Amino acid sequence: MKFLILAHRWDTSAAAVAAALRRRHPAGESRLVTIEELIYAPSWAHRLDSGGAVSEVRLHDGVVLRSEETGVVLHRLGSFDLPQFGGLDRTYAVAEMSALLLSWLEGFPCPVINPVTPRGFCMGRSPVRWLALAAEAGLPLPRLRLTSSLRRFPADGLQPADGSIPSAAFPLAGRSAAFLAEPPGADTHTVLFVGDEVCGDLPPGLRPACHVFARLAGTPVLRVNFTSGGSYGTRWIFSSADPTPVLDSSGLAAVVRLMERVIEEEQSVAEVA
Repeated sequence: MKFLILAHRWDTSAAAVAAALRRRHPAGESRLVTIEELIYAPSWAHRLDSGGAVSEVRLHDGVVLRSEETGVVLHRLGSFDLPQFGGLDRTYAVAEMSALLLSWLEGFPCPVINPVTPRGFCMGRSPVRWLALAAEAGLPLPRLRLTSSLRRFPADGLQPADGSIPSAAFPLAGRSAAFLAEPPGADTHTVLFVGDEVCGDLPPGLRPACHVFARLAGTPVLRVNFTSGGSYGTRWIFSSADPTPVLDSSGLAAVVRLMERVIEEEQSVAEVA
């Protein structure tokens, strides 16, 4: 199978990518697989040795996903649950299945677009972590404060950046920890990065830092959100990032092109070797 898309069943963008690939390539070369199909698959085989990882997952419809036969993976999975378990058993079962899925995804010999990280499914980063990556990349940031005591370090015109405590609680917060940020401007801007492609208008001066940001995050497909207006004036200030963005028609086409380009590059390398 050349193209494997992993997503949740309600992910309409992933379904659109799979449909576009099916229209452009022979039957059987692309497949959308949901998290439910994976965790309830009737047969799993996943082996690790000095030569790497080899896996086979047999789905309920009889299709077998073999890691060594896959050309490229688009990963859009996130958290999941196992409701058939209860209490501590559920927590343990989810942890074990997560470990299996992480090892499986990490073991693919082919490129994985938006791969997993040691923290889990690629994407589970906190607002603080996204802001830290943005700072490392050189993107402009709002004024921030991460404090363990609002009594000692008051809000000073800032507001909760992650829903940690409501604004009304500030007078009573005392030593409560909080992550605070300058209020966003009135205007919002969003730009989608797909490999080297940029979908959306972006001030030229921000493009290099945005590409560095996507590289640091390890997410070739990434929507970056900015704010402007208010105290920021016309400046674009980083606000957040989304590694599983909803794709419009231009974003969809860019993701399809990226997956096809990855396949072509892998084939060229194999021919040279």
